[in-house]
Amino acid sequence: TSKLQDVLATMNQQQQAKAMTCDQLLGPSLVDADGTLFQTSEKLKDVNIVGLYFSAHWCLPCRKFTQDLVNAYNKHMIHKKCQIIFISSDRNDACFKEYMKEMPWVAVPFKSREVKARLSSKYGVRGIPKFVLLDAKEDCALIADNARELLKEDPQCLNFPWKPKTPRELLAEITVLQKDNATNTVPATEVLENKTIGLYFSANWCPPCHIFTPELVKTYLATRSKGFEIIFVSSDRDQASFEDYFATMPWLALPFSHRALKAKLNEAFGISGIPSLVIIGPDGVVITKDGRAAVNRDPEGAQFPWYPPPYELLEQNSFVNEEPTCLILADICDKDTAKTLEVALKEAATEMQAKCRKADIRVRFALALPNDQMVLRIRKLVDIEPSTCMILIDIPHGQKYYKPCSNVITKESIMEFVLSYKAKSIQPNKLNL
Repeated sequence: TSKLQDVLATMNQQQQAKAMTCDQLLGPSLVDADGTLFQTSEKLKDVNIVGLYFSAHWCLPCRKFTQDLVNAYNKHMIHKKCQIIFISSDRNDACFKEYMKEMPWVAVPFKSREVKARLSSKYGVRGIPKFVLLDAKEDCALIADNARELLKEDPQCLNFPWKPKTPRELLAEITVLQKDNATNTVPATEVLENKTIGLYFSANWCPPCHIFTPELVKTYLATRSKGFEIIFVSSDRDQASFEDYFATMPWLALPFSHRALKAKLNEAFGISGIPSLVIIGPDGVVITKDGRAAVNRDPEGAQFPWYPPPYELLEQNSFVNEEPTCLILADICDKDTAKTLEVALKEAATEMQAKCRKADIRVRFALALPNDQMVLRIRKLVDIEPSTCMILIDIPHGQKYYKPCSNVITKESIMEFVLSYKAKSIQPNKLNL
């Protein structure tokens, strides 16, 4: 059994043993409107969902949303084993206590200002009211940090707690696809089974889209026989523009009328600009969200389905700001050492990419060699003396970085470091931004 398999076999146990508990996150005690104190662990022992409600008595939007939240909590959420916890931004204890009279849930005690500050920082609270949902049965893992907006969209809490759907679940919601006109549709299951799917987010009004679409057509025709199917997900403003643009495409489309599903796809895949091409494997796992760049690099489709390379050079990467990235900083060592480290990184990254896609090991790998133009910027972000070392930077999930327990860099230590990060068994440090 390989080292990777050994670590994977115990990953669940590591998560349970090392992840942050509710006590660590929220403090040892909670208080209700009557001033009764409860042990956090006791209050939450039978709870499935924890809702963190950042609010204040002086905030008029908060007062309005509190009424809506109380109504939803009493009618729906409490029956789904949800416990809301008020995190106060009130100016004093008297205002806190007055506001608590409107709430049927508990709160972090007002005097626990350090807990309030830590939670506000952790969940990026820039304004109130803010409502965050956590999974109490999964070590307080984040479910939704925009639950206020989700409640407005679903006031009856029919889909509460609004857990994000996996790519496979979202694709299952696509039941019908359009072929060449609005009346010519086909069941999705007939055309997508065992296919690699490209979700093409584009629009008729977008000039860069009109440049990229003809190139994508060429690549699609070259790779269609390899099991590739594209679904056009339109950002057009009306049906007529959609139809006009879709007429230039040889693939399928999500019907324009399916606006709600289109919005879900946009949010799930983090689409902030178009054209964007997301590639999803037959197993429902995302291969790459940067299919546009993959097609531009490989227009003939020789590398289809464009799995990301096991690692990239730091100065050539395009993902460190968007995905957790394990970095080997070999910029100040001799060439022979740098080559040895590159071999270890390649072996570790290749093995993890091949075996861990379904284990949710969504970490990228990069190597900084001498004369790398980005490495000085990276070293400024982390509190590490100039040396050959390994770090993991996680900008999208709280602007943090991680250091391994050992300075030894081998194939095995790289894999163990990344899996320890995923198991939450190493402590994060804040980037110096």
